Amino acid sequence: MAHFHVQKTKSGEFRFELIANNGETIAVSETYKLKAKAMKAIDTIKSIAKAAKVVDGTVPVKAAPAKPVVKPAVKKVVKKAALKAVGHKSKFAILISKPPAARPVTQKEVAAKPKASKPAPVIAAPTMPSATPPSEPTAT
Repeated sequence: MAHFHVQKTKSGEFRFELIANNGETIAVSETYKLKAKAMKAIDTIKSIAKAAKVVDGTVPVKAAPAKPVVKPAVKKVVKKAALKAVGHKSKFAILISKPPAARPVTQKEVAAKPKASKPAPVIAAPTMPSATPPSEPTAT
């Protein structure tokens, strides 16, 4: 009959073994400083082993595909930048990874597009004459 065998080690600590019906050792415990702790561990194993599930670690488990972790604040900044890059101001604009195929521009689109303003002309500042006279060339 299967049983637990409690032993005292050379160092004075206690451990137990679970012995099968055929006399083979099936499990060996860690060591306990007190015999009472070893006995309590045996009682715990007896009570939970009845309902314990078997988990087969030899069968690979299909892992769910990893979702990229993006914080909401980062999403908002990225979305705003993307909308700005494609010229949309609406937060409901649909972003696509590829640009749409080229098509003719309609008169309405031309009229709705804001005209680019010309940059202001650059005027050079007048130069002031130097307060020191130019130096004389030296003779060599």
